[in-house]
Amino acid sequence: MIIDQNPTNFDNIIMRIAPNSAASVLRDASKVWSEVAPDRPFDFSFVDDQFASQFGTDEIIRTLLGILGAFSMLIGVVGLFALTSLSVELRKGEMAIRKSLGASSQSIFGLLASDSVKLIGFALLAAIPVTLVLISRWLESFPFVAPLSPISFLMVGIGTIVLALLSISFNLIKVAVRPVIETIRNSE
Repeated sequence: MIIDQNPTNFDNIIMRIAPNSAASVLRDASKVWSEVAPDRPFDFSFVDDQFASQFGTDEIIRTLLGILGAFSMLIGVVGLFALTSLSVELRKGEMAIRKSLGASSQSIFGLLASDSVKLIGFALLAAIPVTLVLISRWLESFPFVAPLSPISFLMVGIGTIVLALLSISFNLIKVAVRPVIETIRNSE
């Protein structure tokens, strides 16, 4: 609890009280205050309430950013799946011919994966510096700043690459299961 007599002067009393005795302590503090400074009003507030009002908007922003982040990740995963599906679909005939000439599924997977990993690497190289600047500026508004960890950026990069490889694997399995002659006939 903080007792604030006048915000322009240094007239604060900070007390630690048990939650179950707040009413009686406030009543006693009001009596003592009226005896010590009868010309000044007795005004009090709880530190918990002040912190809640100070960081309440940050909680709302955190929740909103979490929802928007999850939604953007969903859109990104769907886009990544569509991109790899398109890549596999466009190269279906090439993969069937390579397979008929004796190429292994691993070599075809490596061929497709290298293109996707390069694109993801370039995207990460472009996105990480911008993200670092924006997060650093946002964190400057807080009194205590937590350091940014490069591990979190590394985890995002690895997660994106793993999702891309899983998507390529899923699409490659669809092509590998089909007979080679059928794949060549149906490709343009």
